[in-house]
Amino acid sequence: MGNMAPAPTSGNMHDGVHTVESDDLAARIADPAFASIVGVIARVCEVGFAAIVLEGDGRPVVLAQNAPFLSGTDQLVTASMEAVRTSRCLLEIPDLRGHAQLAAALGVIEEPGPHFFAAQPVATRGTTVGAICLIGRTVKTLSRVQRETLQELAGVVSALLEHRHRAPSGERSLEAVQYAAEKAREDADAQIERFATALEYMSQGLCMFDGDERLVVSNDRYASMYGLSTDLLKPGVDFRKILDYRIKNNAIAGTDPERYIEERVASVRESTRSRKIQHMSDGRVLAISHAPLPGGGWVATHEDISELAKAQSMNQRLARIFEDAINEIYVFDAETLKFIQVNKSACTNLGYSLEELHELTPIDIKPEHTTETFEAVVAPLRSGEQPHVQFETVHKRKDGTLYNVRVTLQQLHTQNQKVFTAFIEDITEHNEVLRDLKQSKELFSRAFHANPIPYTISGPDGVIYDINGAWVKMMGYAREEAIGNSAYKLGLWADVDDRVNFVNLLEKNRVVDNYETQYRTRSGELRDVLVSGVWVDVRGKPRMFNISHDVTERKATERRLLEDRDMLQEMVKEATADLESKAQELEAALNKQKELNELQRQFVSMASHEFRTPLAIIDATAQRLKKRADRMSSDDALSRIDKIRHAVARMTQLMESTLTAARLEDGRVAVDIRPCPIERIIHEACARHQDIAKNHVISCDTAGLPELIRADANALEQILTNLLSNAVKYAPQAPDVGVDAYCDLGDIVIEVTDHGIGIDADDLPNMFNRFFRAKTSAGIAGTGIGLNLVKTLAEMHGGTVAVASTKGVGSKFSVRLPIDGPATPDQSRDAAA
Repeated sequence: MGNMAPAPTSGNMHDGVHTVESDDLAARIADPAFASIVGVIARVCEVGFAAIVLEGDGRPVVLAQNAPFLSGTDQLVTASMEAVRTSRCLLEIPDLRGHAQLAAALGVIEEPGPHFFAAQPVATRGTTVGAICLIGRTVKTLSRVQRETLQELAGVVSALLEHRHRAPSGERSLEAVQYAAEKAREDADAQIERFATALEYMSQGLCMFDGDERLVVSNDRYASMYGLSTDLLKPGVDFRKILDYRIKNNAIAGTDPERYIEERVASVRESTRSRKIQHMSDGRVLAISHAPLPGGGWVATHEDISELAKAQSMNQRLARIFEDAINEIYVFDAETLKFIQVNKSACTNLGYSLEELHELTPIDIKPEHTTETFEAVVAPLRSGEQPHVQFETVHKRKDGTLYNVRVTLQQLHTQNQKVFTAFIEDITEHNEVLRDLKQSKELFSRAFHANPIPYTISGPDGVIYDINGAWVKMMGYAREEAIGNSAYKLGLWADVDDRVNFVNLLEKNRVVDNYETQYRTRSGELRDVLVSGVWVDVRGKPRMFNISHDVTERKATERRLLEDRDMLQEMVKEATADLESKAQELEAALNKQKELNELQRQFVSMASHEFRTPLAIIDATAQRLKKRADRMSSDDALSRIDKIRHAVARMTQLMESTLTAARLEDGRVAVDIRPCPIERIIHEACARHQDIAKNHVISCDTAGLPELIRADANALEQILTNLLSNAVKYAPQAPDVGVDAYCDLGDIVIEVTDHGIGIDADDLPNMFNRFFRAKTSAGIAGTGIGLNLVKTLAEMHGGTVAVASTKGVGSKFSVRLPIDGPATPDQSRDAAA
């Protein structure tokens, strides 16, 4: 950019445009302000070429230009000067290719040639002396702001020209020139300031970048569009940094960040104008127009077109609705009546192509109408008397077939013409349905009156509108008595609340089936009926269509059957109860027998094992005594005899426990409660067992026991014998067995402690169940009866038994018995049972 005045010594021709010698016009009025003005004009108006041109010696004189002329554009400038001089207003040609006045000038423009041209006249003292010329490669129209800016800058140029001063001899006075230049610069600065203010009030966002892709200038609108900080948008900031900030600020919707940046950078580096639609994350839509600058860089405008995008989207949807509508839609000229636009359904139904329909009018497809009759139809629309008219007629297809239609017409006013729109509904099937409906009504009326089931049609208020012969026969009313009368007045429903409930159900569900109630006939007889109802619409009014089934005889039969059924049910119930009682007794006996069989099986299994061992010991010892009697010492013989006695004692204990358990099972054992010397019983039991268990030491501590308690002495001995036997048997490697007895809150507590193999924790809850044996007792003789017997005998005394044990450490069995015996006389018998 700059002053394009030539050197002072020679003339030249630059791309066909003449410049003059230094003493000619251009040199005499040259000023640097002209170059600045040209640069501003090119940026604001977004054009590739701008120049200030004056008329001189029959050819244009260029005072300043921002870029070299395109080939042939000097003829374009020359041709425009006459138009500018005569019109004295802006000459703007958006597309030169269709402008007849400049056809001659276009003949010398090479491709790709300019498409846009504008010239703003420059006047001094009321006379047009030149123009500001704009040339662009794309088709465009200047915005209002651009036109106003161009007009203001033309005034600045005029002011600069008017302030030039010539001496009488034609030479400039230095002081005058300096004054003019200073005044021109002041005016230019003021104009540029006004331009900057206008820039900030632009509705568009504007930014300019230099060839190094660094920001030159931008307005606040640009910053606000992208949520950019004003601190960021300073001259010199890199374009990529701005793009990166947009991404981090989440301003851009649905875009890969790296790809977005590379695409935008590639776009601004192009040497041609471009336009991009950018969707923002907050739903806005921006239009970005990019224009390269001579020498590198670009200027871009960013415009919010959200509302326009919505409008376009709505137009597209409306267009799709128009095109995809099932009904035929026509738009035709209000004067010529020729079709302008029709939709797909119209073409399909008529069998014509769109091109064929463009040559037709509504009268051509409506054989029932002539021009006169159709004009009579649309006359109320033309006069504005009615907003739309509707009528039925016939359409004729291309193949000659006809179909019935309903037409809705209305008149619309567009910018350039009046049109009619026609919405067509094919009513062929509709008319057939109407015919079928008429026939159906006739058939319904016949079926209604001839049906043997009583029918009525009434209103929600009870008024009867129609009845059939079957209803007359059932209720005893004549037609003239019932029709027009009210069901309430006639007292047809025996219970008025029943009818209210029936109507409410019908309003709620629209249909009611088999509602049970009673009707009262004309003679006062009550009839049982099942009423079914449905709402029907009769000429827009709700009616109840009711069907009444007379079930009086059936109900009477049902009542008799119910009475018989109740009697039979009572008989069956009694028989069933007796059978159930006997079945329960039989089942209990069967379960008892199964349990006895199982106990017998278990006893036989136990006895075969437990009795076999001591018998084998007795037999083996006796045989040795027999064979070695003559050689055996007395001590050896006594030892053998003791072994036999131990085996016999073991068998005796087994037999006693088994017999006692059996007697308890049969309920044939009862404890004999009387005063017992408890301390003596405990010591005798311990001493007796100590004689048997030679390898164990049984300690006994009974300090503090009362002299007597109320109990069964034999039962106490069995309890102690079983507990001591278990303590010795399950502690083969731990000789110490302890028996402790003491008083506690009116009870005596007997504890037998061993330090043997102990019991698993999960076996403890089952230790007192009959025949149960802990896992740790594997390989040790036993029946599983002893502890169950201990528990039963303790409970017969009103007492309890408990166990605490740790596997591998030992066990403690505790028996608690009341000192005064069982609380009630029957307790021992109940416990035994």
